[in-house]
Amino acid sequence: MNRKFLEELLSVVEDETKKKEIVDTLMAKNGELIESHKTEVATLKNDLKVKDGVVDNLNNKIKELEEVDVEAIKQEQFNLGKAEGSKEVETFKKSIALDKALANSKAKDIKLLEKLLDSEKLTYEEKDGNYIVGGLDEQLKSIKTTHDYLFEQENQQNGFNLGGTHTNQTPNSEAQDLASALREKYGN
Repeated sequence: MNRKFLEELLSVVEDETKKKEIVDTLMAKNGELIESHKTEVATLKNDLKVKDGVVDNLNNKIKELEEVDVEAIKQEQFNLGKAEGSKEVETFKKSIALDKALANSKAKDIKLLEKLLDSEKLTYEEKDGNYIVGGLDEQLKSIKTTHDYLFEQENQQNGFNLGGTHTNQTPNSEAQDLASALREKYGN
């Protein structure tokens, strides 16, 4: 809208001040509308640039992902899992070898005895698929001297040791009661 057009349109109005006032009001309102539309267009252009940037970013990510070799990643993860599983199997075999060695040492409580061992001093040697534990004998000797109650005692007799020699010998006498046995033993 332009001022000259409005002035010609309002030529029927004879009062110049009134005509100028109407034209100024219409021009101001028109200017406000134009500015609001310019702001809206600028906002839409900015939104369009942002969305174009997002689309470009996503397209770049798609290109990067298309270059990834999924089969190679699967194989790598399989090999990693296989290696971890092998480590677990080896650890399990070593644990079994240690338990067997401790059982052979006549330990009463293997799990308690394991806690007393210094695992860094133990060595494991694989022989025919089984492990042999090294460094265990020295530690067991030391533990047997300080914690002998953890091991089965060798040459232990059943019952209590009352001292002296106690055997089941049959007496040579014919004593049938206590009094006759005492007389026979001590005379009288």
